[in-house]
Amino acid sequence: MEIYQHDNIEELWRRALKAIETCQCAQGCPSCIQAGRRGREAGFKKSDAKTVLDGLLGTWLHY
Repeated sequence: MEIYQHDNIEELWRRALKAIETCQCAQGCPSCIQAGRRGREAGFKKSDAKTVLDGLLGTWLHY
């Protein structure tokens, strides 16, 4: 039986969300959203990444 990355995609999303939520940076950094200064200049934000992951996981429904 082969194991594919998408078999554990929800766990990957959960881990990514936890990394974002526990990171001490203010707007996003290479550690949490994989965006350095140029990524932030392009408009990538920590809050946007969190919103996308919340939507994918359906966690926004619990607020």
